[in-house]
Amino acid sequence: MIYRSVFCSALALLLSTVCVLADFNFDDAWKQVKTAMDEGKPRTATNLYARIETEAVAAKRWPDAMAATLMRVSAEWAVTEESPDPDVVLDTLTKRVDAAPAELQGIMQLYLAHVYDQHTKQRRWGGAKPTRLDDAAATNRPPWSAEKINETLEKQFEKVLAHEEELKRFPVETWDRLFPKTDMPDSYRPTLFDLAVHDIITFYGETLKDPDGKRGLALYDRLLDFHSKEKESTAYVCAAFDRLIYQSEIGELPPQREKPPER
Repeated sequence: MIYRSVFCSALALLLSTVCVLADFNFDDAWKQVKTAMDEGKPRTATNLYARIETEAVAAKRWPDAMAATLMRVSAEWAVTEESPDPDVVLDTLTKRVDAAPAELQGIMQLYLAHVYDQHTKQRRWGGAKPTRLDDAAATNRPPWSAEKINETLEKQFEKVLAHEEELKRFPVETWDRLFPKTDMPDSYRPTLFDLAVHDIITFYGETLKDPDGKRGLALYDRLLDFHSKEKESTAYVCAAFDRLIYQSEIGELPPQREKPPER
């Protein structure tokens, strides 16, 4: 269920973050949240999440802010419904992400893309019929016909790339409890921008057809430009190798980019 996924991801993110601040004791606040949830008091927890979110944004403690934002969605629905409609929860999450602080937009939009992808795959492969959202009036929530799934995910990834510079500043290891862990060292794909680019290229390969490779190659070029400016070249070499594999899979090998000058 979507609301459980949101709650578990945010809780994992929280547990990986050290919360100490003089003016507002995040550690105590999170303990109060746990007590409220253990005692079956979601309304109390919701109020605590809102306070933590406000204080975290003011202190620029982005992992705390993001955890509070995501977990508040689950707590709010626990107040009103025992088993909320996943589509409605997803709509609420989308609105909350869009309203998040500018500093969190890239990360939150990338997380939302993962939630969309997970939810649509469940609908696509789980034997469920298209929902009432399969009509021309569908707007905020992703409808589940194949064409509209593709359109929704593509638009979501466009929102992710709109925050490219922000994603480049965040090390992937800081958020590895929130996003799927790959089987390669973080030094190969060290930032959330790396994660986003590979997610989108995978989407192009599995869902949207990219027969001439232009979309995927353009993204690899952006990644190579980014890493060519760094002293550590591991990420550049990895991106160049991945680009070469992508080229071979589309059946042609365009001229390779020049290697960055020796430093």
